[in-house]
Amino acid sequence: MTEPAQTIGVPAARRLERVQVALLALAAVLATVGALGFEVACSRPIDLNQAGPTAPGGVVDTFLVVSRLSYGAHAFIGALLGAAGCDGGAVGLQWLKAGWHAETPEQEAAVAAGLRRAVALAGGSQQLEQVVCPYFPTEVRPSQDRAMRQAGLQCDVPVVEGD
Repeated sequence: MTEPAQTIGVPAARRLERVQVALLALAAVLATVGALGFEVACSRPIDLNQAGPTAPGGVVDTFLVVSRLSYGAHAFIGALLGAAGCDGGAVGLQWLKAGWHAETPEQEAAVAAGLRRAVALAGGSQQLEQVVCPYFPTEVRPSQDRAMRQAGLQCDVPVVEGD
């Protein structure tokens, strides 16, 4: 003989309902914070290389470099921002950062295409150069320089030797 299924008592049902409401509220808060974060990232260039785990030598930076994911991370963010029609400087900075890590002609071509999208969003080459070139005040890598030239851009800084 099988036993009848137990039903949840009223206090347990209320607790479950409270947990569900709390989880929904948490999800709403996280979605709002994520949307606000995207809005900020979409509205202006953001450089996380200044301090903390994403700065050169930090835990996140080291992981991305060692795992060779740096190019893909910046390219993904640049493509996402570009597809959303974000600020040209925000798009361009991510693609220039991808260009720093580009290792193949295909990656350089993708950087150039992303930079062309950034030029269009910024309203022209000069406008984009004024915003993104200060992020690279001392040098660019050959891969960046080639991609920038393909996109009609130039930062007046030395090109370091080697890729």
